[in-house]
Amino acid sequence: MLTPASAIQPGELVLPTLPQVTAPATDPARTSARTTGPGVRSVGRDDVVARVLDVCARPAAPAVVVTGPTGMGRSAVLSQVREKLVEAGIATAEIRIPRAESDLPDLVTRLSDGLGLPLARDECARTALSRVVSTLAGRRDRLVVFLDDVHRLDADARAVATSSISALAGSPVTFVCAARALDADAAALVHEERLRPLSASAVEQLLTDLLRARPAPGLATSIRNACAGIPAVVRAAVEGYQRAGGLRIVDQQAHLVRSAAELPATHPVFADLDPAWHVVKALAVLHPLGSAAPALIAEAVGIEEEAVGEALHELREAGVVLPGRPAGSWRFRAPVLADLLTACLGPFERQLIAQLAVNALRAGTATCQSPDYLPERLVDAGTPADRERAAADLLSAAARTGNGELADRWLWTAARLLTDPARRAAALHQHAVTCARHQRFGSALQSAEVVLRNLADQLPPDSLQDLQIIHVVGLAGSGATATLQELAEHGWRSIPGGEENRTVIRAAALRMLNRRQDDNAPEAASEVLRRTLSLADWLDVPEPSTAIGASFAGRWDEALDLARADLAAASAHVHGPERTATYREMAGILTARGQLNRARTVLDDARRQHLLLPHLLAVPEAELETTLGATQRAKALIEDGLRFATENGITAGTGELWLRLAEFESQTGTAAAARECAKRVQELAEQLGTTGARLNALLARLLLQPDPRTAAEAIELAEARNRPFELATTLAAVAESVAGKQKLAHAAYEMFGELDALIPRARLRKLMRARNMTVPGRSATVAENERLLAALITEGLTNSQLATVLGTSEKSVEGRLTRFFSKTGYRSRTELAAAMLNGTANPTA
Repeated sequence: MLTPASAIQPGELVLPTLPQVTAPATDPARTSARTTGPGVRSVGRDDVVARVLDVCARPAAPAVVVTGPTGMGRSAVLSQVREKLVEAGIATAEIRIPRAESDLPDLVTRLSDGLGLPLARDECARTALSRVVSTLAGRRDRLVVFLDDVHRLDADARAVATSSISALAGSPVTFVCAARALDADAAALVHEERLRPLSASAVEQLLTDLLRARPAPGLATSIRNACAGIPAVVRAAVEGYQRAGGLRIVDQQAHLVRSAAELPATHPVFADLDPAWHVVKALAVLHPLGSAAPALIAEAVGIEEEAVGEALHELREAGVVLPGRPAGSWRFRAPVLADLLTACLGPFERQLIAQLAVNALRAGTATCQSPDYLPERLVDAGTPADRERAAADLLSAAARTGNGELADRWLWTAARLLTDPARRAAALHQHAVTCARHQRFGSALQSAEVVLRNLADQLPPDSLQDLQIIHVVGLAGSGATATLQELAEHGWRSIPGGEENRTVIRAAALRMLNRRQDDNAPEAASEVLRRTLSLADWLDVPEPSTAIGASFAGRWDEALDLARADLAAASAHVHGPERTATYREMAGILTARGQLNRARTVLDDARRQHLLLPHLLAVPEAELETTLGATQRAKALIEDGLRFATENGITAGTGELWLRLAEFESQTGTAAAARECAKRVQELAEQLGTTGARLNALLARLLLQPDPRTAAEAIELAEARNRPFELATTLAAVAESVAGKQKLAHAAYEMFGELDALIPRARLRKLMRARNMTVPGRSATVAENERLLAALITEGLTNSQLATVLGTSEKSVEGRLTRFFSKTGYRSRTELAAAMLNGTANPTA
């Protein structure tokens, strides 16, 4: 339903703040990234720490220097070494150099105070240093002195310090220092440990520690490359993505769903950039322009180009930037720093620098290889003199990009720049349709509303109908059900366009509300809905997405990764309400693998949203409750799902619900009720004519009357559908209903094993033993039971719940837990859960 609004004038179109569909499982990680420093444990540096400790154990070695660029973790290594030495009972002292350059007197004062050898009155620095060195040389006990940030000393202080440390060779004193690089004259005197960039696996471990979630496939490598493997930059990038709302956690897996990253200018990662702050911020935007960048930086900052060059060389010394190609160009060692610095720009700075870049590209005094650079600068440049040319460039760039985030931003800006109402309406239509195709219905909804309120008379009927349907789907995805209700009941009569168009939009609104029984639109209107924007996925049984297809095909690990990625993106952008099947498959897989609380979190997240065909969630919800022993609760969920479908005139997916209800009635001995349920399954099969409905009918028939021909037909049909879990479940059902089918049970058992479906496999194992069938692989069974126990412990189940799921007594569970923890060496459930999250657990050790 559209509310009246005054006409939006050129220049008033502002990029909207989009509503977010979020839930606890998809909130950005709550932990803050910390910069490298004392007390921060290094990741991926165990080998370096071990070698430094080895040097400290050798009396003849006067010093070891840990080197590496800013942020590489030098201080963290020193902190970790000192911690281990203290644990070993070895005396240590810590001397820190301030950020400002320190001279010899300052160094001597700090050494004297740190070592408990204060300066005497009027004692000169060199005399005091000789006294300190003499005292240290006379020690009998081991002492390790930590001297951090040695590169902050001036040249004289570094030379004297090197000479003094070399004089301690053979004494029980060792200096452990940290610096960006090792002075040439000290190379022969000390042992150097050069810190290298973190590997992708080390970055993955660091991300897991920071986010308390495993990074999605490829994320660790992507962040490692963006951060050049520099630990402090990785931490800063994580915090920056969190602040910008770009990191989402779904089912203990972290996803980057937006490329934006932002940090305050006071963040420690920028601490060493103060002297060249304005230069490095301008460079963050202009460095893609190569050798033209320094002159443009000088103009933007208002200093001489020579001063820019000096600042860039200082940044190079700090390891922040590196020379690029061609000569005279520069690049960031860690590319993500450019994004973080760009976010620090004020509005005027951003606009000025963008205008300089656009003018240089237009004039041919600068070039850039990236096709995205110019449109991005046009977005930042405000209102240019030639609005038409800028808008045309943005429209053209949006048409060729496959990146929905960029297309969203470029098309919205193009619409803002256009002054002709018809062209603006066309641009907004393009924006809405493009965003809808990229499942960014929040942005699509905004532009659709602008046109429908103010520019509806500027579009042809077909385009107007596109926007109206996008508007309806966007409302549904945003959870604006009250507005949809009003539109379906009354507001549809005021929709722009003819009567046929209004009928189509009302039908769309009703279907978005799951109210099919109220949809009396003619077939022509339904056909329009099926054609427009491929809405069949949302208006009928959802067609298999990639994630659903992978799940059906038995590629469960891949299916989970794809589903998490889809839900993470949906949490950052308003998506259409068609993800019911994704939630359903994900919860089903997690339950089958014993990850029960994770499955419940997924289902709770789904229930908080407005989804199409929500009754489809009743099956995995009931399976979860059944696994935990809540059979009556499970039955009630199935009945609620059927009630919802009946009240709303929905048949899709109800066959499986009736089958599940038939199973419950059969198990409780209510034969008449079970027969009635089976009858409804058969009626649906005849009505729908699908293979899935037919299979449900055959399985329902087997519940009531075991019959070899029915069993054979069900197996044949399940094999033809080629869905491993469905086939395994069918084989298990046949083996349970027809006595003596050991071959079928073994086949199902093997298929469950290939899927790592621990819960169904454990149930089938119990059935086979009850039927005196052999259970393959005794040693494998023991290991599998321990893996299942570890999974259930990690999920936080109580001993009573564990007993229910495992089909045993609480006393037996207590014994198994004692043996499990004794065998594996884990000291607590928390420790086991952390190891499972990190991927380092070995529950069968």
